[in-house]
Amino acid sequence: MLRAGSESDLESAFATLGEQQISGLLVQADPFFFSQRHRLASLALRHAVPAIHEDRGYVEAGGLISYGANRTEPRRAGGIINLKVAKTLGLTIPSTSLATADEVIQ
Repeated sequence: MLRAGSESDLESAFATLGEQQISGLLVQADPFFFSQRHRLASLALRHAVPAIHEDRGYVEAGGLISYGANRTEPRRAGGIINLKVAKTLGLTIPSTSLATADEVIQ
């Protein structure tokens, strides 16, 4: 588990991911992280770390995948996948995941 509460902490966290050869990242729901979603997406791409987020706003900002509560239908979870990011990271998203996603960004 890595913690970050400032922009410089984000840089350090991603450097640590690389040093420890971490191959994926789950970003916790947090107002600071959401305010830094564009930076998180950029760092994840730069460090080639696939990341999953709880809110579609991260994926719209350039993140890979989100899965979380659907704000329009609170009893239902929604997923969104950014295929552009997946291709950049050299990932193949299973067809079953693509078929069940609420939205796929081409």
